[in-house]
Amino acid sequence: MKKIAGIAGVIAFLFAGILTLKAQGDYTVIKVYGNIMLKKDNKNLTQGDRFSDKDVLIFQSKESKAAVVHPEKGRLMLTEASGGGKANFVPAMSNVSTRGVNVTTASDLVNEFQGSYIFFNQVKLKVNSKSYPLSEQSFFFIRYKYKGEEINKKLAYSSDTVVIDKNELLKVDGKAVEASVIVEMKLYFMNNKKSTYICTFNPVFPDMASLQKEIEIISQTMNNKDKIFLLDEIEAYLLENYGKFDKTDLRCWLNTFL
Repeated sequence: MKKIAGIAGVIAFLFAGILTLKAQGDYTVIKVYGNIMLKKDNKNLTQGDRFSDKDVLIFQSKESKAAVVHPEKGRLMLTEASGGGKANFVPAMSNVSTRGVNVTTASDLVNEFQGSYIFFNQVKLKVNSKSYPLSEQSFFFIRYKYKGEEINKKLAYSSDTVVIDKNELLKVDGKAVEASVIVEMKLYFMNNKKSTYICTFNPVFPDMASLQKEIEIISQTMNNKDKIFLLDEIEAYLLENYGKFDKTDLRCWLNTFL
């Protein structure tokens, strides 16, 4: 009986190992846009779901897609193949430039902010003091509309560094505002009572709990990679799915849970 029990234990162990290997070879869903049904479960894919190459996926619209990650294949974008009926895996963006920001001209600021820009906690931007002298009379400010009212937020500074604090940016009369309704912001520089328009950008204030889960899925699935590679993948994912960001701001936030 002991021998039979021992064989049964070995079989159970091997079976569990096979299931583990299969799971490790699955795709894991990071984020879904639209609706994609997993036929075998008769339900739409959601964050954290796993599926294999053999599973049948039904795209509810041409726009439906999902960011997924595979332990060997890396990050991919799941879309419906041309002609419909089959899944298509498109390689995701990778190798984001690690350029440092050196703000000397207005063009540098336009390149930094224009488009979609993510705010995690606090952005610190070093500027050229000759081009942008900072004082009580010379400063940057951001303008946006909230409930029909034009809001001007003077940006704090320390020496030659401009500080954009997310919490302060999203306060009106001392009260926090609803970030989701602010779709556009404009950056200006005030110098001796004369304001100069620099650029318009779309602020991104993601749900931080949901975003943390997305990052954790990438990290856990690609835990066989080194830290530098993983950081590059996270940055590339954010740029592709959310927008530009300040690297120091991002890494300070990542350090709170990774």
